[in-house]
Amino acid sequence: MAGIPITLGNPRVTQFYGGAVGALPSIFVDPDTLTESDITVLAVIVVAAFLVVNNSCGSIVPRVRKIFRSAWAVKVLNISPGSAMIGAGLYIGIR
Repeated sequence: MAGIPITLGNPRVTQFYGGAVGALPSIFVDPDTLTESDITVLAVIVVAAFLVVNNSCGSIVPRVRKIFRSAWAVKVLNISPGSAMIGAGLYIGIR
């Protein structure tokens, strides 16, 4: 639960949840017809989704950390981003 205040204190996260997620319900719901209870339900859904996703990621991290400590995984993690950047550079250069 300590990560929630840190996440909510991050301005990029609040912009995302305030902007993208705030606009998302307007696609499915007419904002002019919303009541206070509708807004409460939407807020509960957004907070629940936020908690489920963050807690799921948090529970996976210890297992993934063990995997990425092997020498093979470190080598792959070092080579993959470099290869992706070289590929992106080649693509931009050719284009």
